[in-house]
Amino acid sequence: GPWAAAAGPSGTAALWPYRVILKEADPVGIADWEQQSGLDAAHAARIATVLSAFGVTEPPPGRETVAGEEFPDRPIADLVAMDSAAAAGRVGETVLRALAMLGQGGPARAHPLVLRRVLADLDLVHLHDEAHALAFEAITATLLGH
Repeated sequence: GPWAAAAGPSGTAALWPYRVILKEADPVGIADWEQQSGLDAAHAARIATVLSAFGVTEPPPGRETVAGEEFPDRPIADLVAMDSAAAAGRVGETVLRALAMLGQGGPARAHPLVLRRVLADLDLVHLHDEAHALAFEAITATLLGH
């Protein structure tokens, strides 16, 4: 499929993060995937950050450099407001706040911590397909941009 084409020569390894989000692969394989992916540590950490939004992996430790940290962070009050909307089950408000958080750059150009919170909050309000689509966009941009 198109994902395999985008994946290049390391097709199977490149597909692993997508399959984990879809619950078709075991997240325990992250160490093997990181070795096979050919990504540097910062880009692998960005993908781990995306996966952690769905609770399938731990987020990278705070001391680790994550690709995308140069993208603008968002005010903590805005993140807390989005989290609160999601926790209260306010779907419309969560979506609007998530879109505002991502801004024009979308998931590919989002700060990793902002991206993680957006994905987790959309998943929390049961917008699983939408959260997966944004996660896939972020992963693809990371794989193609490393």
